[in-house]
Amino acid sequence: DVVDAVVAAGADVPSQVTARINALAQLRRDDALEPILTTFKRVSNISKGAAAADLPLTEPAGIALRDKFIEVHDLERSKALALLKPAVDRFFDDVLVMAEEDDVRAARLGLLASLRDHFSSFADFSRIRDKR
Repeated sequence: DVVDAVVAAGADVPSQVTARINALAQLRRDDALEPILTTFKRVSNISKGAAAADLPLTEPAGIALRDKFIEVHDLERSKALALLKPAVDRFFDDVLVMAEEDDVRAARLGLLASLRDHFSSFADFSRIRDKR
């Protein structure tokens, strides 16, 4: 399933494919992959159809998630996922993504869509089975 997820994301350079598979396999061995999958699938599901955007956020959890995303953006993506998970979880705990105000909802969905797009180019996480 990990190989399928990496190839489905468009990886076709053998060294990239191998590195991504090894990174995801290591996360699985460390029992870190499944919690990340749960979080990332939640991000993908709620942001489906939304366009990535960098719109003003006002709530602390949204600002913290955006700042953490900026901080980890250029890291190897499996490491970035692990570091970003707590901020994403806090965002979902503290923020109503589907706010009634159009601009607030657009800002929140835009941030989540940015995360989705960034990490979807690493692997298609929907293809990885939860081993729990």
